[in-house]
Amino acid sequence: MDGIIDAHYFVLPSQSNIYSLARLTSVSGLERLLVTSLKKKVFCFEYSVDKDDALLPVIKEISFTYIPSGAEIISIDAVNKSKDHDDFVVGITIIKTGNNDMESEKYLNIYSEPEPDENNEFNIDNLANNCLMIELDFVPYFLYHTFLLSQNQVVWFLSGSDSKIHAYTEDVSTHTYHETDIAEHFPELVSPSSIVLWIDIWHIHQNTRRLSVIGCEDWSVKISLVEIESNTLLSVWNYDCDGPISRVQLFYLSNYFPPDAEDSSENCETEDEGEKKSKEEGEENINLLVTSTINQSVVFMNVTTSGTSERHFLPYKDSYDAILSSVCADIDLDGEQEIILGAYSQELIAYKYINSRWELIGTRGVSSSVLCMAHLDLSQDGVRELVVVTMRGIHIFQHDPNIVLEKLKASIDFSKIFSAETLM
Repeated sequence: MDGIIDAHYFVLPSQSNIYSLARLTSVSGLERLLVTSLKKKVFCFEYSVDKDDALLPVIKEISFTYIPSGAEIISIDAVNKSKDHDDFVVGITIIKTGNNDMESEKYLNIYSEPEPDENNEFNIDNLANNCLMIELDFVPYFLYHTFLLSQNQVVWFLSGSDSKIHAYTEDVSTHTYHETDIAEHFPELVSPSSIVLWIDIWHIHQNTRRLSVIGCEDWSVKISLVEIESNTLLSVWNYDCDGPISRVQLFYLSNYFPPDAEDSSENCETEDEGEKKSKEEGEENINLLVTSTINQSVVFMNVTTSGTSERHFLPYKDSYDAILSSVCADIDLDGEQEIILGAYSQELIAYKYINSRWELIGTRGVSSSVLCMAHLDLSQDGVRELVVVTMRGIHIFQHDPNIVLEKLKASIDFSKIFSAETLM
């Protein structure tokens, strides 16, 4: 991983967890990250431009309301409901423990802007002050969102200690949220085998089918292919990982957006014209990464056609290192995504698909155990940064500018440019 440099580092006041990262993507393309620590703190990270037009990293604490004193933040997620303007909604789950389990308070807080400002610009402080609290009768785990395409509506999923996935939707007329029957629109998520630790959902086949994956506390993975219009399960694959699961993640090898970019854009790069043909030809070549805290992580290639039969275990010098996080990112800028695992042993571990097998290509040390990661263009310069949240702080890795320049030069056909200038 020599092609990336550790550009910035910020210390967190208290430890985070594997559910502590959320992404805010503006319709203009501006990216921000929300990072939580267990002790009530929520931070927003972004780049700003100073008076000399230089990019400066900025991190500030956001005071989200209705988080009681002594409460801990369990998970966070965020979504922009609109494709035309910024209409963000942020979900935060919290727990405040008492003298025993029966006295603990659990909530799902949903924050949204009451009205845009006069310039129609997003104001995160306004959002943080407008909260709807939903009291929970279970301990919250993973918070996730997807879209109910038939109604053009956001659905929030929250897994709980009751071994269920709870679905919440908005009543637009009253501006409230309520729990809905998950079986009505998502039959594949009914009655999981145990507590669900991670969910990933993609819409494929021009939004006519849905590919859903859940990873459970009992070490099981369930992959479901659903016909959306009829709400029919077309295929279901189950796999026992023989060890605790930390994350499940769908991805393409090529670095373009999946068909439902809102659900999974954090894992893929932006599509350009040169990649559209490969997308059309290989849209169904969707792969699944399952990371484990004890055993080797595994990649299932072409899951929509091969299910769990085409398995590749990721090699590592220490098979028993706990993997807590993962991200798929084109770190060598060759147009193909690599897999990066975040380990408890304070390392990033990178793999590349070479000659029909996944090979270890490098490691990188960080300040502490890795909890979660994201790959996005925070600086808005066309090249994505790798954000790594550890137990102690946040690393911002950037591509080496010299390597980026060489890649750019190699991709430009200067003969066409000079020919055009000659004709002018």
